[in-house]
Amino acid sequence: MLTTFFMSISYGVKPYNERPDDFTARVEWSIEFVTNYIPPWHLPNEEKKPLTGVKYHYTLFYDASNKRKFASILAQFERGRDIADDFLYVRGMCSNNNIIWTGGPFVMRYDYDPSTGRLTKVRPEKERIVFLDLDGTTKLDGTIVRRWFVDIKVPGGLMTMDESEGFMPPGGRLDFEIIVKGEKTMPGVLDLGGWRQAAHWVFRYAGDAPPGFSIPTGAKAFKVVGPVVKPFPSDGPLAYIEKLMKITKEAYELGWISKQDVYDGLNDKLVAARDNIKKGWWNYHTARNIMEAYKHLLDAQRGKAIDEMTYRMLYYDANELIGMLK
Repeated sequence: MLTTFFMSISYGVKPYNERPDDFTARVEWSIEFVTNYIPPWHLPNEEKKPLTGVKYHYTLFYDASNKRKFASILAQFERGRDIADDFLYVRGMCSNNNIIWTGGPFVMRYDYDPSTGRLTKVRPEKERIVFLDLDGTTKLDGTIVRRWFVDIKVPGGLMTMDESEGFMPPGGRLDFEIIVKGEKTMPGVLDLGGWRQAAHWVFRYAGDAPPGFSIPTGAKAFKVVGPVVKPFPSDGPLAYIEKLMKITKEAYELGWISKQDVYDGLNDKLVAARDNIKKGWWNYHTARNIMEAYKHLLDAQRGKAIDEMTYRMLYYDANELIGMLK
């Protein structure tokens, strides 16, 4: 008697429909004003130069319960091109020592006219042209239409991990620092966006996923302290104090200012100073005195209702404003 056995083997992956909130991580931050500081992470053959400026240190803790590796983090700074020269250093290191996290460029592509050498959407003198890319497009009649593009690089405008280095596994940690001169930026509340590795990697193409499979693209946003663009000098102290009012409110909403009466006291002083600024330069001396009272309240609540890093942020910004009112 002959018995024949048949074995059928199927390969498949049970899809896991992720949601944007299936991403657990937290960020700790600090702010410090450094002089002749040598940053910790350098590229091969890079000269270690001492830097002076405002240093922001972030530590991202990626929870071990996450189902995907950590892919990238993004920080886009308002008017990035205008503050590019303010960035001195943007770099970091992953806890597995395999990923060097660098401050990459914010790359924007613009049409370029080779006959005139002019860009159609930006002023060349305001940008840094990195390279020209020749793109060939074939028409139906077989002729090739050549079109030039220019890629504009903005240092520190967009920051991301180099995917060729590999992703950070769950339970990992990412440390990075940003150092700016502080001439065009101010300590303020910034949104960092983090991404975990997308789920569609289990299929060769996203289109191969079964019906109902979700491929989320949303980021996890973290509000932290980071470089915020200062108002243009032409905007004057009024624009600056309005931004400081916004930052003070966000600090309270995030719990960095823990008592409402303390926040109310700070905000009342900012409102009074703003009202005097609106009256014109002849009232600037009154606004200065009010901002000194704002600083005294910061001093009184330092380490109490106002945490240390928030104190440093607001105190720095208050001094900047007082300088503008002299």
